[in-house]
Amino acid sequence: MARWCAGALRWICVSMLAACGLQPTAAPQPGEPARVRMPAPPRTVPTPGRLDDNAGCVRCHPLVAQEWQRSQHRSAYSDPEFARVQARERVDVCQPCHAPEADPSRVADAAAAEHGVACTSCHVPHDGDGRVLAAPHGGAAPHGLRREVAFATAAACAGCHEFDFASQPGQPMQRTISEHRASRFADVSCASCHMPWVGEGDARHRSHDFAASRDPAVLRDAVVVTVARADDSHVRIALAPGAVGHAFPTGDLFRQLLVEAEGFDHDGDPVAYDARVLARHFVSTRGLGSGGGMRLLHDDRVGAHGDAPVIVELDLGEDASALRVRWRVVHQRAEFPLPDGDAVLAGETEVLAGELAPIGGDTVRQR
Repeated sequence: MARWCAGALRWICVSMLAACGLQPTAAPQPGEPARVRMPAPPRTVPTPGRLDDNAGCVRCHPLVAQEWQRSQHRSAYSDPEFARVQARERVDVCQPCHAPEADPSRVADAAAAEHGVACTSCHVPHDGDGRVLAAPHGGAAPHGLRREVAFATAAACAGCHEFDFASQPGQPMQRTISEHRASRFADVSCASCHMPWVGEGDARHRSHDFAASRDPAVLRDAVVVTVARADDSHVRIALAPGAVGHAFPTGDLFRQLLVEAEGFDHDGDPVAYDARVLARHFVSTRGLGSGGGMRLLHDDRVGAHGDAPVIVELDLGEDASALRVRWRVVHQRAEFPLPDGDAVLAGETEVLAGELAPIGGDTVRQR
């Protein structure tokens, strides 16, 4: 339970999400070469036959389809973790981005739920002209095709990866695209990291596995960690952005980094512990005369304010220099808070871990 104390306030606030409601809104992209329709959640009932068209995509592009089948895009709605969250929300809060082939005002039918974010969801934008949208490279196709420079930029992802609280226009609930625009990787497309080139010759293509926060290698590359003893009582852990073009972790309010250190005595028994949670920390404004909503208190995520390291000092008590210390950085996904300040985890992935011997001055740098 101790490890959750540092994040108790945040989890209490997160409980207000259902009351706030969310409304996806695509973030404008400065310098976008053309104001063309990009992928976005549907505003009305999707045009009939889109999933039949998707079956055609799968038949003609089997290698890409195999990647998509095992991706988080395809399981965006059917994933049990999402299903438990969706059960507590209005249909129109999360579903439009997680099952964009469904009617946004009704519970997704079986076919739309199973497809999640389908091929057509990105390549045949809702309210578009019906042609297949593609990046500017490549050859001809036996169907209508529209190659657009914008589709190879962050604009292609903005529709579902940047939006405000529905009750608070201008208060971002998710701001991954803005974070990318402010990062040192602003000129690098989202696809460069999340859809790297794979295959050879005619089979060369952008991977549709959509590597992201469930990929341990992606998480390890996102942060550079330096650990040292600050003094006899404290362990200092510095976390700097690695190969990541946005704050880490990014996405919704259910993503956080747990930074922890535990001290062990000569018998190997744990005798000291401290931890800190790095996240966007919100407070509910319900009851404060503002009509309800969320107010950002502070944001201590890695890279949220530039490339300077986030310094975490953990207190292991007096004479900690005599202890062997095990430290960890853990990426966590939580479903909902509990009244006692704890939280139910949906899953977690250890990003980096290491040990400090029971002497002062040790430094460990890992990537």
